[in-house]
Amino acid sequence: MIRKRLMGAVLCAVVGWSALSAQANPLNLTMGLPDILTQALSVTYVYTPPVGPGDGTGVLSVSGSAVQIALADPPPVVTTINAVGSMGPGADFTSGDYTLDITLMVDTATGLPTSAAGTLLIEGEIPGLLPPVDGPTLLAGTLMDFGFSAPPPAGGVFEFVFDALSGEVSHLYTGGKAGVILTPGGTGTQFTGDFRDDFSNNTASGNANNFNIAQVPEPTTALLTLIAVSAVASRRRLLR
Repeated sequence: MIRKRLMGAVLCAVVGWSALSAQANPLNLTMGLPDILTQALSVTYVYTPPVGPGDGTGVLSVSGSAVQIALADPPPVVTTINAVGSMGPGADFTSGDYTLDITLMVDTATGLPTSAAGTLLIEGEIPGLLPPVDGPTLLAGTLMDFGFSAPPPAGGVFEFVFDALSGEVSHLYTGGKAGVILTPGGTGTQFTGDFRDDFSNNTASGNANNFNIAQVPEPTTALLTLIAVSAVASRRRLLR
């Protein structure tokens, strides 16, 4: 029974969750092109303590506008992202939509995340490209890695890596991964470095770059180490 539970936990980690180092550990991503600029972002984080032993759960929700895309097609081109429907009758020339949803498992003793899962979704149309890109999904992905730096600057800086990319511009992300650097900004409750504390930028003032990265730190080694340690610990308990 214990062996079956262990294998189930390992499978869950491999499929949906990235193991994280229990420290304030920025990824130090380098921005490349293409880069989708998103602005006027509402950033909210809510922590829920565990009912019993175990990790708490934190949910980071980000939403706002996808404004522009910068492309590497020489010379570099910057063009506007419009809402879905901008190229049809009754054209809507507002910006595209941006959504970032992240769930963290949080160590109750340290206030630091131990694992993370989440999704990225950017929707809209790009009429300025040849041929025009009519969406609706421009870029979507699944969370692969997460890092952060505690303040300063105000509100901290959060970094994400997404893979399993899809959408109308996903083929332009030649490394197969999209990096995101999020700065919440705002005047609300600031991030303190402790994920047991709720925070919100209170105004739609955050911004994020969503860019191509050719090489990123792979979480595979950390994940395999976590699995190996869990297996050894479980075996020792069985032998006692």
